[in-house]
Amino acid sequence: MIQTDNQKEQYEAVLDFLEIPSSMDLGLTHAIVEDRAGRLYLYQNYAPCMLVFDAAGRFLDSWGEDYAGGAHGCFIHAEGDEEFIYLANTDLGTVTKNTLSGDELWQITTPRQEDLYRGVNEHWQNKRFVPTQVAVTPDQRVYIVDGYGQPYCHIFDQKDGKPHYLSSFGGNGDSAPGSLNEPHGVEVSERHGRKVILIANRRNHRVDSFSLDGEFVETVIHKDDLRYLTCPQ
Repeated sequence: MIQTDNQKEQYEAVLDFLEIPSSMDLGLTHAIVEDRAGRLYLYQNYAPCMLVFDAAGRFLDSWGEDYAGGAHGCFIHAEGDEEFIYLANTDLGTVTKNTLSGDELWQITTPRQEDLYRGVNEHWQNKRFVPTQVAVTPDQRVYIVDGYGQPYCHIFDQKDGKPHYLSSFGGNGDSAPGSLNEPHGVEVSERHGRKVILIANRRNHRVDSFSLDGEFVETVIHKDDLRYLTCPQ
């Protein structure tokens, strides 16, 4: 049993909560998310990479054999009456949008534009696209952080149901305000009365806030409070 300092909340570790089928082995399990019905989606490195459980931990389904290896960021987003699951895969260098049953609707690979990396240090130009997390706004803008490749956050829209590149921000790989260095996690958040993009700026040991168009707003948490953070919240 784990108790918080104020004793108002208590947590218990239930090691056998998820009923993993005996025929399945688990690899690195990098993310677990929950849909509106309380179903749990476990994103792991082996095939099949997605295991689905009900709220009581009972196994329901599995899918994602083609995504095996590189399981990293996983995000469920409600769009109208339907929910979709977005997957970031570091080995494949892809971000995909899927139905909750695993059907792929679209895929993003390296979002290289003609002038995207112009003027960027050659060290970063030679890195491949290694997305670690994805976030989506209510108007279905998609934000992808390249956590282990070129240190950018890429913005796409999908107003016609397909992803279209808009812009990128961060980059450089240095510690200057607004620069990203191994951006690892990204979330849409509400701060000071407006929506912003929060990014776990991992190698800079801080959480940074940006406008929806990628303009630097402020550093929310400074390096004195952090080590190599994974998520901004």
